[in-house]
This record gives sequence, structure tokens and C-alpha cells, in this order.
Amino acid sequence: MPYHEWSQDWTFLEAATTGALTAVQVRGCVSQFTFQFVAGAGCTATVQMQAAAESSGPWVSMIQAANLSTSNNQIQQMAGPLDWLRPYCTAKTTGVLYVRGTGN
Repeated sequence: MPYHEWSQDWTFLEAATTGALTAVQVRGCVSQFTFQFVAGAGCTATVQMQAAAESSGPWVSMIQAANLSTSNNQIQQMAGPLDWLRPYCTAKTTGVLYVRGTGN
């Protein structure tokens, strides 16, 4: 039975903000990625998963979850290997936006 070797949760807080959250290094431990994007109550958002070879970038958008709205979620997958990952919110109203990444 497969198991995940990597798991990371990110949370964009209540404020209507955009930008990146903390980047994590996944080099050497993960080759298949699954991302779940969940918009909490009152939240609408568009968010990207970005990758880079170095923690300082430059960053490139790998996938995008668009049209997220209250209690809606999307799951997207992609293959690696990759070095660094981070979520980047391009549009968000108030409400909490959750991003979970897992991989094996």
C-alpha cells in the first residue's frame, strides 16, 4: 500500500491578501505530488503552486486552482522531481484559504 513521505499544510489567514507563503524543500523525498485547495467560509480565491530550484527563486507557476469559493475544494496532482515549492495567492477575499500538499 502506498504511503506519503511528505506532507505540508499552509493557511492564508482571514485578511483579503495576496502573495506567497513559506517555501519548503522537497528535493530527494517526493516524485508525485497531490495538492488540495480548500476555501473556508466567506472566501473566494485563486491560488497557484509555484516551484523553484532555489529558495530565493525565480519562481514558476506549476498549477493553479481558480474559482475557489466558500466550502469548495479542488485537488490537483503533478509529477516531480522538484526542489522548492510554495503556494502563491493571486486573488483572495476575506476568509481562510487552506492548502495541503502530500507526496510520495
